[in-house]
Amino acid sequence: MMYFTDYREMNNFSLDERNSVAAKINFQLTPYLYRIGLSPHIAGYFYLHDAVAEYLLAPGASFSVTKDIYPRIAEKYNKTTNAVERSIRHAITCAWKAGGLRGLKNDENSVFLTFREKPSNKRFILSLVEMMRFSDEQRARQEADKKMSSRVTNWSSPLDSRRNHSTFTL
Repeated sequence: MMYFTDYREMNNFSLDERNSVAAKINFQLTPYLYRIGLSPHIAGYFYLHDAVAEYLLAPGASFSVTKDIYPRIAEKYNKTTNAVERSIRHAITCAWKAGGLRGLKNDENSVFLTFREKPSNKRFILSLVEMMRFSDEQRARQEADKKMSSRVTNWSSPLDSRRNHSTFTL
């Protein structure tokens, strides 16, 4: 299974692969946005999805939120960059007022989404990106551990086959 962190190292990948990974990112990000108090009826909700996907799918590029991310999202939704920025700020304000940005209980990823004061757009987007990278790496580690443990339990020593057959005949 290929994780979206693997795609960052790829410079050239098809539009279909990019859309597939972006859909996977959106699928994994959605529960966290709900838990912090954001819902799809807020326009900034979808813009946040796209901003996180842009960061995660960038092949090692450094992005400026206002010069790179907002214009791409604005072009996709046929809006102005100011409208995109304002919608994301409104979504963050809604989450802040709902209390979701002060910490999520029983979640190891909540460290990335805990703020003492209302975060800026850039800080919030980068926190979501780091949370997604961490959870993706954690899933990859768990999958590798499962594979390793299944290899260990299925492994048999050459001596095991000798034990089943007697070497002495009378």
